[in-house]
Amino acid sequence: MAEMKIAIDGITPSGGAMPVTGTQTVPYRQSVSDGGTAAAPTAGAAVATIASGSLPAGLYDIEVFVGMAGTLAAAADTSNMMLRYGATTLIDRIAYTANGTSNPVAGPYRFRATLDGSSALTVNAVGAATASSTYTATITATQVN
Repeated sequence: MAEMKIAIDGITPSGGAMPVTGTQTVPYRQSVSDGGTAAAPTAGAAVATIASGSLPAGLYDIEVFVGMAGTLAAAADTSNMMLRYGATTLIDRIAYTANGTSNPVAGPYRFRATLDGSSALTVNAVGAATASSTYTATITATQVN
């Protein structure tokens, strides 16, 4: 089993250096991220994707940021993104209010999921977006165990 050596220099109450050492064994907490943009995505189209095989099987903390720009229609664009793992929908609609022409990025939305290591993790449009809109999303998955 591989080990990672950690050394941190601290300060003692008298002002001297206090070395702190430790060992962490695998599996390490590792993160994989991806961000993307889609112009007027169609229903089901991916906005951001962490490719299949990039996430070994295990439990993950997942953070998602979403945003929209362009001319937005509240009925079509509000909460119009979902989190999917392969063909499985993990979160049906990520809460987001679409109004006007430009909205700030919202998040992080935090989720925890067990992934089998064989599928892509994606943020997708739920329905067809407004024709002049642009969707953005960023996904970060950090393995817990």
